[in-house]
Amino acid sequence: MDGRYYAGLDVGGTYGRVMLTREDGAVIGTYEGEGCAFNTVGEDAGRMMYRALISGAMERFETTPEMCLGICVAASGIDSPRLSEACFEIFAGMGFRRDAIRVMNDCEIYLTCSPPPVMAAVVGTGSICYGMGADGRIFRTGGWNHILSDEGSAYDIGMKAIKSVALRLDGRGADTSLSSILAEKEGIVSLETADEYITRYAHDKSRIGKIARYCDFAAREGDGTAISILEGCADDFFQVVLVTYSKLGVIPTGHEVTLWMSGGVALECGRFCERLVHDIRRELPCVTVKRPEKSALLLAAEAAGTAAG
Repeated sequence: MDGRYYAGLDVGGTYGRVMLTREDGAVIGTYEGEGCAFNTVGEDAGRMMYRALISGAMERFETTPEMCLGICVAASGIDSPRLSEACFEIFAGMGFRRDAIRVMNDCEIYLTCSPPPVMAAVVGTGSICYGMGADGRIFRTGGWNHILSDEGSAYDIGMKAIKSVALRLDGRGADTSLSSILAEKEGIVSLETADEYITRYAHDKSRIGKIARYCDFAAREGDGTAISILEGCADDFFQVVLVTYSKLGVIPTGHEVTLWMSGGVALECGRFCERLVHDIRRELPCVTVKRPEKSALLLAAEAAGTAAG
């Protein structure tokens, strides 16, 4: 590839994506690789995965760090100044100019979609909510990894689905289609296999998270247990939204607060979506839920221009 470029990265817990654009904004191309939650996998593993992702993109488009005008990394698990600095140093160590690197949480990037006060939430493999008050201050709620929080996430749904099946296998729950699906798809046919499954995969967010799709399918077929799991998880995530809203401070009279909602669970799990929107309309009538018109990847590519010094 000839010429200089900007790079935007959207790195989630499952997939990582890179978009390269020219100086005039034209898209050069996109690249997809493995993602990771930086706060979960650890800095050493994160460094290897991030280097592999951006190196794969540069190899495909035959470019180098020295040719990059600006790079914006919007990433899952960038939860503190220390982690932000650690991520920053990965790219600086590869040769990207230090004054051309911008790092932020992958949810935070959506706050750029409309003027403040504004909120943004991602409910996918993990979950998190950000808010920006009228004074420009940024607040964050939830997303403190899959053990401490991630309420309503695919991981949360998956774990609750497994637990419900385990209860049934232990004689403490009703037999449902969700039990049959997990038996067929994941081999969970007894308490012993359930125990082995959790022992092996409890910290594999992607593996547990994919069970959310089975739960959504069962709910669409009318499975009461699956419906209860999805609606309960939506209620739990609404509390995250509610706390974020409270952090925004005074809302100007007549101002509509937009909640930019993204992530596979938030956009694709029907019962979860319906329940969450219902909760918001009931308790926060001035909040309007919208799907971002631009992807996090495109927003990161655009933000790469502001990273250039």
